[in-house]
Amino acid sequence: LGDVYKRQGINAEYGIFPTRSQMSAPDGVYFERQRWSLCAVHVVNNILQARRVAKGDFDAVCLRLDASRWRNAHRSMFGVGDYDANVLQLVLREHGRLESRFLDRRNAALLVRSCVDASTTRAFLLNVNRDRGWMSLLLPTSGRHWTAVVHINDQWMLLDSLNDKPEPVDNVEQLIVSMVERKSLDCNLMVVEDQSKC
Repeated sequence: LGDVYKRQGINAEYGIFPTRSQMSAPDGVYFERQRWSLCAVHVVNNILQARRVAKGDFDAVCLRLDASRWRNAHRSMFGVGDYDANVLQLVLREHGRLESRFLDRRNAALLVRSCVDASTTRAFLLNVNRDRGWMSLLLPTSGRHWTAVVHINDQWMLLDSLNDKPEPVDNVEQLIVSMVERKSLDCNLMVVEDQSKC
């Protein structure tokens, strides 16, 4: 995992210059690559395995939560994305009929293990801090990035829009716990559940 982010070029790593999104991987898994700071849009589409939402859907939710167009508390003031967890949760609920909740990082191993075994678990969402160095002076966004580990066809996959392609995960618990415990990532953890299976 340590080299996952190092393999990216400047476009993918910082997500601030437009790049062509890859809409599906060779193995048939739907996968979007990073564009601007739209990782929240990409992570929702990657979880839903189709292009179901766009930037406009996220912006509409932002305006419902905060009427301010310029100083909106839930997105970047520059209009390039950088959406927070409140917006992501509402979009997942409204467009995917999925519920999401935060997991306590102090008990990550136990909680992830119980969620992996649950038939309702669709994905794990991770919100990590990106060290953007001098780039943060050019675009003062939060510097945080959304990524997901998604259960697709009986296989867990790391679907990170900063990567070139989806990556199979053999031990989802080990991967997530290692990310949560790395202080440099300042990682927040959520589980996404399909309530229709309850």
